[in-house]
Parts: sequence; C-alpha cells; structure tokens
Amino acid sequence: MRYTRYNYKKSKNNDLFRFILKLVGTVVGAGICGITLAYVAFSILTKNNELPSGNRGKETSIEANSNEIANSEGGSSTAISNTYVFYTVQCGYFSNESNANHILNSISGKYSAFIYEDEDKFRVLSGVYESDKVDEVVSELKSSNIECTKIKFSFNNDDKVEYQIASICDGYIRLLDTAVSDDVKSINTDDFKGWTNELENISEGEKIDILNNLKEHIANLKTEINKANVPKEMEYIYTILLNFKDI
Repeated sequence: MRYTRYNYKKSKNNDLFRFILKLVGTVVGAGICGITLAYVAFSILTKNNELPSGNRGKETSIEANSNEIANSEGGSSTAISNTYVFYTVQCGYFSNESNANHILNSISGKYSAFIYEDEDKFRVLSGVYESDKVDEVVSELKSSNIECTKIKFSFNNDDKVEYQIASICDGYIRLLDTAVSDDVKSINTDDFKGWTNELENISEGEKIDILNNLKEHIANLKTEINKANVPKEMEYIYTILLNFKDI
C-alpha cells in the first residue's frame, strides 16, 4: 500500500506565515481605526472647547452693552452717566392763543400734547420723552411740516430727592401715554398711587418741596384717567421738569 506523504513542516510554515499576516493586518487596521477615532474625538473636543469661549465672548459683549448707551444722533456709544434725562418737544411759541390751539389740534391725536401758558405767551408741546424716543418724535413732526425743537431736563441720580422725582415722573408719563392710546378708554391709577406711596420717605434735600408737591399731586389723582385729563396732567409734569431745565 502506498501512503501519500504530506509535508507537515511546509504546511505549518505556511499557516504561521498566514497567521503573522493576519496579525499584522489586524494591528494595522486597529491602528488606522484608532487614529481615525482619535482624530474625530479631537475634532469634537476642539469644537466643544470653542463653544464656551464663544459664549464667554457673548456674555462679555452683553456686559459691555449694559454699561453703554447708544448715541442716536452720532451712532456711537457713551458710558452711562449718573443723569436721568427727559425731553419735551416744543412745536411753537405764540402770543395768540388761537394759533397755539390750531397747532395743538393738529398733533393732539397722536401725541400727549398740551399748551403751557408762559406769562402772556403760549407754548405748544407734543409731550415728554426719554432720550431713546425724542428724536423719532422730532423727525415725525418735521415730516408733517411742523417746526419743533427739543428742550432738555436733567436729574442727578446721585441725589436721592432728584432721583425719586425723576422716577415718579417717568412712571406717570408712561401712564399718561397709555391713556391716550386709541384702544384705551381710561386707565386706573390705584397701582401707581400705591407704588408712589411706598417709596422711601425722604425728609430733607435741596428739592424736597418739589418732591413733596409731586407726591401729594399723585396721591390726589382720580381713580380713573382718560384722554381728556392728559393735557392738564402733562402740563403739571412740565411745571415739575422746569425746575431741572438745562441752561
């Protein structure tokens, strides 16, 4: 009987060679996968690390903006001062009351307008405004061929009395502006009177008489204010502001 002879040594060598190739291939493949995964992970981490930096930048920007106000005329920014500012817009100064009434009637539908009698003359004013609103009003009036000019009033925020006067005036102006809105029949003053009454009681200061007069006026307001009441109340606020007119 003839036996077939197998070369076991050669077979073993071939198997070993194949095993080494597979091992090398596995190692190389694992290395490539590892490098790829590391690259992806690094990219993700890099992006994630950039996000807080971007957020910090936005927070810094917001913080900076909170300490700046836009200059509406020049387009630049200036640091917030310790001054509370209001404006009135004068639309005419007449010796004839009928002429003043003519201008008043032409603007009263849109603005909290009123007439202030100054000795023997009559000033027509469209309302009282803060800095961010006054230029818009001036532009609107001039586009309607009404000549007008801004009058500025400044309060010192570091002075408790002046700051409280400015705060009350601001709240009351907002209330009156709401009262003249087309869809508002009247507005209740109880909340505003309650808020004013709860303000700090200040007993002394250069303008304390003005503050006390203002608080008393607010305390005696009617429960409801309508459009017909607005001109008289705006005129009263104007008499308060005149004590703080910029020279």
